[in-house]
Amino acid sequence: MFVEDDSGELFFRRIYLLISKNWCEWQSLCALLGLSCGLLSIIAGGLLWAVVHYVQQGRLGASLNMIEVACFALSLPLLVLGAYCLDLLEQRPPALTSPTREKSAHYVCQLSVHPKLPPGK
Repeated sequence: MFVEDDSGELFFRRIYLLISKNWCEWQSLCALLGLSCGLLSIIAGGLLWAVVHYVQQGRLGASLNMIEVACFALSLPLLVLGAYCLDLLEQRPPALTSPTREKSAHYVCQLSVHPKLPPGK
C-alpha cells in the first residue's frame, strides 16, 4: 500500500525530510512549489474538464476549455521543476554540525531522559 524506494524508505517521507532539512533555500521552495502546484493543476484540469461538458458551448465554455488545457499543459513543467530541485537537494553533501549545536542536542537528550528535577530546584 505504501510506496517504497530502492533504499526501503517510504517515498513521501524522504521527500518531506529533504525539503524540511533545507527549508529556507531556493531548492526546497521550488521543489515544494513545483510538486504541489503540479498536482493541483492536474486536479483543477480534471475538474474543469468535467465542468466544461455541462456548460453551454459559448464564450464561457471556450474560456473554461482554454483554462483546462493550460492547467494540463502546466502540470508537466511544474512537476519536472519540483523533481529537478529534489535532485539538487539529494546531491548536496550533508551539512556539518557546529559544536554548540551538538551540545544543545546533547542537553535536550538529557532532559528527555531525566525529565524530573530534584526537589527544591
